[in-house]
Amino acid sequence: MPFMTITRVRRRWATNSSSTHSILEFEPGQESPPPIPRDWKAIAKQYEPFVISDRPTKIDYLHAMAAGEARAAGSRSNVAECRRRYIQLASVLPGAPLDARSMMAVSLDNMIGYMVPRKIHTRDMDVDYFERIARFILAENVVVYSNGWGPALPWKDKLKEEFRDLLAGISMVSRRVDENEWTLLDVFNGKKFSVRFDEDGRQTVISLAPRAIETVDVSISNACRRQCPFCYRASVPEGPLADIRHLKALVGGLKDADAMEMVIGGGEPTEHPDFYRFLMDADFGDLGVSFTTRDLDFVRTLSRAVGVGEDELLFLIRKNIKAIGLSVQTIEEVKEAERNFSTLLDRDFDHPVDNPQMVFHIIPGPGWREMLNALNENGRMALILGMKFTGRNADGDRREYADTLGEMLKDERLKTVMKNCASWHGRLGVDTQFIVDAATINPEWLKRFRRESWSDLEGERSVFIDLLEGIMAPCSFGGKQVKLEGFDASALLSAFGRIGTYKPISCEL
Repeated sequence: MPFMTITRVRRRWATNSSSTHSILEFEPGQESPPPIPRDWKAIAKQYEPFVISDRPTKIDYLHAMAAGEARAAGSRSNVAECRRRYIQLASVLPGAPLDARSMMAVSLDNMIGYMVPRKIHTRDMDVDYFERIARFILAENVVVYSNGWGPALPWKDKLKEEFRDLLAGISMVSRRVDENEWTLLDVFNGKKFSVRFDEDGRQTVISLAPRAIETVDVSISNACRRQCPFCYRASVPEGPLADIRHLKALVGGLKDADAMEMVIGGGEPTEHPDFYRFLMDADFGDLGVSFTTRDLDFVRTLSRAVGVGEDELLFLIRKNIKAIGLSVQTIEEVKEAERNFSTLLDRDFDHPVDNPQMVFHIIPGPGWREMLNALNENGRMALILGMKFTGRNADGDRREYADTLGEMLKDERLKTVMKNCASWHGRLGVDTQFIVDAATINPEWLKRFRRESWSDLEGERSVFIDLLEGIMAPCSFGGKQVKLEGFDASALLSAFGRIGTYKPISCEL
């Protein structure tokens, strides 16, 4: 008979360290072990073994957690600011707040700490989110364990299995969706999670690809010197350009509406003559700004066009841009991008804020296998896109695409693609259109992957805005369009309520 039955494991707790803390939930009526106390209000050694099963020690533990999260979200050198954040969190906890000295000294050890996000576009902690965490930990059948520096915990393997989708990161912000659901975004690396709590306070976490009016895909031009045959738009070399002042106004409106991400596209956004000035002048705050490009040497191109040094331009990109999507069609283009963007691609993973995410966008077609091989060998991030048969690609060869997709689905590396999408170290992803088309080609394919790694509802909070036409739509290649009456939060939310959700077209033969 096992010592305990694990019914649910809380996520975001270290599981393979000698200093593990783990929150375990017992079956109703199952007897929990006696507590091994620790004085959380004292300055004590970090790595003591303990078992927290009594309410008073849980309360102290939660205050220590709140203090640690308040320090992590602020600066240890600014005690007043840490104190303000801690008092926000302590307001939903039983027991008296820690004094200032204890608040700055108490520690749970550096391997744990239930990550409490900050509200997006503010400096305030998400107190409602923390209150849900506290409610669960205070439940009678929930116990917190630490093994200190002792031998491996007997439930270690079980925990490792449960912890494939770690909620990690030092820069999480939250947006409350409804009474029991939040969206969490790491503003440094773009990882996003839907976090839901049931009536008992239990939590489920689903990793999401970017979605919002959390996410806005915005077109700033219909100009592009490249006439790529696979493009689902119909851009021309001398196409019209949007007023960049509207883009700046949109940034302000999105922040006021608590949006989380904005993806800039075109046409080719880097060809817009005011693109550099926009990066210089706009106040993005927490808004995660990225752009997509087909210019595989855009740093040099843009540097020459605006008359600034490449180093200056790189500094501006690192400061303001969270991700860059590079559309590639051949292995030669992959190699060209590798050469041109070495300073952005060869990032220091210990300091992810130093560079934006560089993601290679691959359209299924000839050469896909060679491209994936090259990107995999160099540890690059790749996103396989489903093909849209609109714009210049309206008459594309659907049979050739379906045949290519069928071959891709047989590739061994794609057996874990959905898990990779959900994991912290995911290197290969797919978009919603690919998922729809994959299910059309091989209905059994998706059954091999965990349901948590993608969502049927993906896109329900995403919108497309065409600044040239002043319209909002569910996406850039389909769905009901509505006219925007402005770019402030109320106008954006009003339009959003009228467009509905677009269901991607499938690859029917």
